[in-house]
Amino acid sequence: MRSLIKAIRNEHCSIFDTFPVCKSNFLYFKERVNKNLRDKQFAIWRVDPPWLPRTKKAQGTRLGGGKGSIQHYVTPVKAKRIILEVGGHITEIEAQSFLLYLCERFSFPVEFVSEKLLMERREAEREIAEHNENPFNWDRVIKYNMQNCTSWLSHYDIMWKGRYR
Repeated sequence: MRSLIKAIRNEHCSIFDTFPVCKSNFLYFKERVNKNLRDKQFAIWRVDPPWLPRTKKAQGTRLGGGKGSIQHYVTPVKAKRIILEVGGHITEIEAQSFLLYLCERFSFPVEFVSEKLLMERREAEREIAEHNENPFNWDRVIKYNMQNCTSWLSHYDIMWKGRYR
């Protein structure tokens, strides 16, 4: 994951997401955020609009006959990616109040993060990696193909080292 995606600029507050986001979720987000933002406040979308088509066959049709028609579009979002960033003349408490309200309305896990929280998490991850006494880590296991792990690991597991499951 690129550091640009994880970084929150200028002490803004944002929302993390881990599932595909469909058009209705985007519209709901947009509507609620626009109602809560004032003149000197802004929101930045950090993901693309829905572009991946999801197809579905009509109910009662037989198998075969090709792919079904497009039902709706979604945006696939990688785990721990920031989807919405709020900034301007807004305090963290103000942002947290209406973003936490939005987080509760979704059927998938979404969480509020601020720059302070992200820095604390990075520091905790760095401490764990620094004080880890276990000689087996993802790099070593994959490099030496321990217990034939490359046969059952997907290329995403190898690329992201098992982080975003």
